[in-house]
Amino acid sequence: MYFEYYGMLWMTTVFFLVSNGTLTWIGMSLGKNLAWGYMISSMLSFVIAFIIFRRHLKHLIYYTFAGQPLIMAQSENAIFDSFKFLESAGRSNVLKNVDFEGVDLDDIE
Repeated sequence: MYFEYYGMLWMTTVFFLVSNGTLTWIGMSLGKNLAWGYMISSMLSFVIAFIIFRRHLKHLIYYTFAGQPLIMAQSENAIFDSFKFLESAGRSNVLKNVDFEGVDLDDIE
C-alpha cells in the first residue's frame, strides 16, 4: 500500500476474512448462494477501507512531513563554479592559447 497504513490495512483484511467466513456460513444456513456472504463482506470491507482512507487522506501532508528528520541549514562555503575555483587557486587563465590571455570569461555572452 503506497501510503504505508499497514496497521489499518491489516485490520481491514482481518475484518474481511472474519466477515467473509461468518456471512458465508450464515448464507449457507439460510439457503442462500455461496457468493452472498462474499458480496456482503466485500461491500462492508470496502466501506470501512474507504472511510479509513478518507480520514487519513485529510491529514496526508501532516503524516508525510511529521516523520521527516529535521536538518539544520548549513552555510555554503563550497565553490561550484569551476572558473571561480581556478581564480581562487591563483590560476586566472588555464588556456594555452595566447589569444585568450587576459579575457574575462564571465563577460562573454
